[in-house]
Amino acid sequence: MNGNVYILRVGEDGLQFKGYLEKFSEHLFSELSIDKEWMEEINITDELSVIANREGAVMGLPLNRALYDESGNLLTVFGGNIFVCKKDKNGIEDGITPDEVRLIESRLWAVHGISHGFVFRKDQDGLCEWQG
Repeated sequence: MNGNVYILRVGEDGLQFKGYLEKFSEHLFSELSIDKEWMEEINITDELSVIANREGAVMGLPLNRALYDESGNLLTVFGGNIFVCKKDKNGIEDGITPDEVRLIESRLWAVHGISHGFVFRKDQDGLCEWQG
């Protein structure tokens, strides 16, 4: 596996951060607290996949992003840190392009909260930069 991935972090206090590109390495799983045995992969497109902890939001991890399809329909909500990778049949391929970052940002929205079956989104521009 090689190439850049797009990381979307959330703090333990629920503060979401702007996404950023980083070179993939195996240490990302532990750094992002994504358990490989409890991991799930959800496709955004044929090439782009979200990697997250399975049922992280249900398991009580801080709410991070809500995933919407191309028509704007809610698909799922992620709890905990996630990353998006570009995949082919051999694994993670070369980096994510600026156009793909725009697509990712249009489909994954920071969650303000969930109430009475509705997901309330945060404005992406109001998110802080990750300073890790």
